[in-house]
Amino acid sequence: MPRMISALSARATSVLVLFLFVGLAFGYQPQKTNNAQLNRRNFFAFVGASAAANVLIPDQPANAVISAKYCAYGSGEGCDDLAEGNEFIRQLQEKSAANKEKNESDALYAFYMKNYPDVFAVSGKTMIKKADGTFLLVSGEELMALKKDNKIGIENVKAMGGKVADLTQKPVLVLKE
Repeated sequence: MPRMISALSARATSVLVLFLFVGLAFGYQPQKTNNAQLNRRNFFAFVGASAAANVLIPDQPANAVISAKYCAYGSGEGCDDLAEGNEFIRQLQEKSAANKEKNESDALYAFYMKNYPDVFAVSGKTMIKKADGTFLLVSGEELMALKKDNKIGIENVKAMGGKVADLTQKPVLVLKE
């Protein structure tokens, strides 16, 4: 019960604050108004009625979506509900949960490779992937020296566990050891 009350009061407070900001922005009218127009008195009466109605009206179906159980990478409270007893879906969720770390690292790597090379290129640096998967930043002169010594290779980025070429990413310079 206290959880429901706090949720209702938080909801009412957020609505009240929203209406207060809107009222302060639009509610004040220096010229004389009749009762049909919006003035401060009518505005605050409207805010009070809206806040009371918001507390008294039961939750809408849209609120259930916000508080729904989640299922990400095949793990979470909502996975059983999403599978709906389907054995194939449950197996896919288990496979996804087993590959969670690899999928997250692949997504992080793709993010880095789509964004950081251009960031460093502005300052004259180039990213080179080392054998252990880390990256090395080199200047233009160092890059030319490494190319001259034939220590730089090119790797086309793969996705889906190395099965598919990821054409959204540029080829990566790789340091040969």
